[in-house]
Amino acid sequence: MYNPTIANLNYGVMKIGEVVYDATNQSLTTNGETVYLRNKLNEVLFHMLANNQRVVSREELIQKVWHGNYYTGVKGLTHSVCKLRKTLNDLGITQVKIKTLPKQGYRLSLN
Repeated sequence: MYNPTIANLNYGVMKIGEVVYDATNQSLTTNGETVYLRNKLNEVLFHMLANNQRVVSREELIQKVWHGNYYTGVKGLTHSVCKLRKTLNDLGITQVKIKTLPKQGYRLSLN
């Protein structure tokens, strides 16, 4: 299993505006509401937050989160990004956006 080095995110907890992301507990909390993320969703979000200053390629995410298993990783990554966007939207989180850059990958923007 992918074990992210959480030192980059202040011991696994990061605050973005009113949102608290806890990588260790795999949760997002805002306005007193907590949503727990599945393992792969947590790993994708963690990797994107740890690299939020640059575009993260699909290949990189598949390598890191799905250990290079492209057979399941391609579909899994697409599903994970879609699910993360929906979760952020459902929580009313507007400070975090996942942008798709065609032929490049994804960029996480923090407002």
